[in-house]
Amino acid sequence: MKRSIFYVVTFLSLFSINLFSQDAECKKSFVQTIGSAGIDEANQFISYDNGFLVSGTANTKYFIMHLTENGEILWNYEIDIFPGVTEKATSMVLDGQNLVVVGNSAAQNGSIFNFVLKFDISNKTIVWLKIYPAVTYSTSVFTTILHETSADSYFILGQTQENSSPGLGCDALWLKVNKSSGDVTSAKNVNLGSCETYTGAVLGTNGFIYGAGRFNNAGGGQDKFRGSLTKLDLNGNEIWSKLYTKNIDNDDARLYFQTIAEDNGSLILGGQGDLTGTSTSVVDVLVMKTNLEGEIIWHKEVNIQGASSELATKLVTKNNSYYLMVNSLFAGNNEYSLLKFDVDGNLLWTKRYGRQSFDRGNDLIITTDNIFVVGETKGAGFGGDEILIIKSDLEGNGFNEGCNILTPVIATTKNTISAFQAIANTNEYNINFPLSAKTVPVVPLNLQVLDVCAVSCVDTCKNGVIAHTVPDAALENVFVECNGANLF
Repeated sequence: MKRSIFYVVTFLSLFSINLFSQDAECKKSFVQTIGSAGIDEANQFISYDNGFLVSGTANTKYFIMHLTENGEILWNYEIDIFPGVTEKATSMVLDGQNLVVVGNSAAQNGSIFNFVLKFDISNKTIVWLKIYPAVTYSTSVFTTILHETSADSYFILGQTQENSSPGLGCDALWLKVNKSSGDVTSAKNVNLGSCETYTGAVLGTNGFIYGAGRFNNAGGGQDKFRGSLTKLDLNGNEIWSKLYTKNIDNDDARLYFQTIAEDNGSLILGGQGDLTGTSTSVVDVLVMKTNLEGEIIWHKEVNIQGASSELATKLVTKNNSYYLMVNSLFAGNNEYSLLKFDVDGNLLWTKRYGRQSFDRGNDLIITTDNIFVVGETKGAGFGGDEILIIKSDLEGNGFNEGCNILTPVIATTKNTISAFQAIANTNEYNINFPLSAKTVPVVPLNLQVLDVCAVSCVDTCKNGVIAHTVPDAALENVFVECNGANLF
């Protein structure tokens, strides 16, 4: 009887590099769902301790989860801020061993409630929880929280609505919140036409806040909606606001900027809109790069073929590249796409992800080796909407053949001809926006994990070649012999 034999002789010097679990399976890529029989969704996540802190909704209640890069849940807690109303996180920052989160409730009886939560990660306790109970501004939203390490306050941006004089409709909102108490120490609005909002913001390396969003250059309607960029100091004073892409007086267009990032002294903005009308379904993706004074370096229009109702969701800069996540409809089903650009705005590749009737990406993180996306999917194992976690390689690939998550897609890009830019003549004013303290319990939460598909980091010899080495340790003086092949 013949036997196939391979020998592996390894002389190792191993040392720990902050391994989160020696027993957990290493996964090079995976598609995973987490959930229960209810409606579950991951809204935001942030890198933490060789993994992530994930915020989302579990059967209407807000949750915080510590998840490893291999999709293992280390701990999970729910905090029911507004009982009976769905709660969603919109932005998070780390402040030492504290996680600070802003979010909003779903609309209930014409009102939207807002919250700011400071959570002690080590002790799993609430430092403070502040809410806005929709008393004056009934449908306001918090979209972003920023943390300047040397400041005594956090900065929250979003939108107030409904406004009365001197505002109109909805106005862009800026709040200064004391880090120790959670109290609002200053609140300001910016008004132009009938509705203004900050949908994303970044704290620049020059010490200024940049808010991206949509301003209306008219007293009503949508045909003068324009993507906007506002520069603020840390006291909330507006330095300038600018409108972009299409002429604000002569052109009809409905345009938005949704997400913003900084890269080496430049600002990168992602958005979408109808360049010739007011449709929300027949739209193009917009990507723009400016300097820190808001002057356009380049402006791109992207058409994702077969997609409609595109929504630019998250833009991340990494390794001299820009990654933009876009949700859209393909034949009525929600899927998300990833677009990778170089620093000059050239589109390098586009990938489309979806395997159910509804797969949505809500947040995006690029690590040294992988792309991670969190979001929501329908009907993938637990009987309701579930949390979606996807890990790929840096090219958006790496899944096994049975994963069935990637679909071919074509995207075309072009330079915007004579892209418009102009200062907006806004009104800035102080408002009263008090937050109220609230006490709620922190309760352990049990959610189930299902691997839809995964590629494991397995040490193997394949076709006489070493296919993988130990992924979570450093190696010195390695000697490996695959049967009949070379030594490594």
